[in-house]
Amino acid sequence: MKRRVCQKRRIVLLLIFALIFHCSPAKAGSNRIIQIAQAEIGKGETTSNNSGKDIQKYLLGKNNLSWCSAFVSWVLKQAEIDILDYSYSAKAIYNQAKEKNLIVEEPKAGDLIVFWRNKKNSWQGHVEIIEKVHLDELITIAGNVGSFPAKVKRVKYRNWQTEGIPKLLGFIRVKEK
Repeated sequence: MKRRVCQKRRIVLLLIFALIFHCSPAKAGSNRIIQIAQAEIGKGETTSNNSGKDIQKYLLGKNNLSWCSAFVSWVLKQAEIDILDYSYSAKAIYNQAKEKNLIVEEPKAGDLIVFWRNKKNSWQGHVEIIEKVHLDELITIAGNVGSFPAKVKRVKYRNWQTEGIPKLLGFIRVKEK
């Protein structure tokens, strides 16, 4: 009888430990990033190109700037992930991640994907949050894609493993490896 009581206590303690560990910020980081980004889908430009109340929120009170990286920075800040500085530049995010050895070959949900624009070595770029990696389909949540009124939306990259992704700089892992 004593043995059964001890086994039950161990099971209860293991369940409690599992619940605490499962809900820890380090483990839940990528899920939190995705949840916050998903909640922003449909928000974006309203008054003019690169402007509006949502854009001001992402740009910390500013307007009239490209806002894809500010959107990603805002999401990371809301998820309490501070491994990268808040940035208005996708290429700056990529360069900072490169310096911190955060670039990965195989993307996972919650990672970032960064692209170059115009020229690979120019200052211009674009960044999105990876929502799902499913077989040969990559689904992201992106801000400032398309013409006015650009909104936060999902973007799908099909056959990315076999055909590649045009202008891809790399994938960034913003949580523990």
